[in-house]
Amino acid sequence: MELSYNYLTGQPKEVAAAIARSMVAFKHYYKTVKVGVTGHPYQQSAVYATDHWRRMVVKYKTSSIRNADAMSDYFTLVRPELKNRWAGFSYLTEAGPYYVYILMK
Repeated sequence: MELSYNYLTGQPKEVAAAIARSMVAFKHYYKTVKVGVTGHPYQQSAVYATDHWRRMVVKYKTSSIRNADAMSDYFTLVRPELKNRWAGFSYLTEAGPYYVYILMK
């Protein structure tokens, strides 16, 4: 599994359009694309590697779980098929930081 960091920071409304452009590009090249939230991308990618996911790109970093959820919801409320099923661990902590990632297969 390839893990890469190409994240933005800031308020969700300020960065959502840029992340949406990435999402369109990823959906063009990969059959299955999902969005998720984690506290530790490296550990999260190891979980997905066992399920044949090919790539995970961290697109957003924030210290606010509310902002991370808002960013994830921005995509999944309009496109429910992007919602990632829970893989058993999210590696979230109360202190953050929180990362929104795009998972591709």
